[in-house]
Amino acid sequence: MTPTLDAYEKAVLDRICAVCVDRRDDGTCGLDPKLACAIKEHLPMVLSMLRGVSSDKMGSYIERIRHNVCNICTQGNRDGSCDVRAHVDCPLDRYLGLVVEAIEDLDRRETGTALASAP
Repeated sequence: MTPTLDAYEKAVLDRICAVCVDRRDDGTCGLDPKLACAIKEHLPMVLSMLRGVSSDKMGSYIERIRHNVCNICTQGNRDGSCDVRAHVDCPLDRYLGLVVEAIEDLDRRETGTALASAP
């Protein structure tokens, strides 16, 4: 059975929030309130975009995210650049490797398959 979006969100946020540089000492999110957490905001699209990527190189995942997710993100610029990403303030860009790992780990636990081979 394919995990629910809530299960993916929990798996990803459990992995990311524990190490996020924006996390406060009390465990709450300290991300600038003017910035939405790109992981939370775009997780459904991230899941969709990562389907079918089968690579041991992060460049394949980064390319797909930049082309499909960053292009519609409100933080980006029309030319494809992103000041938030350039300043290493985009959680999705900063933690993409951990996002992919969390999704693949959940897929393996729940379905016995990795992200790339899921339907």
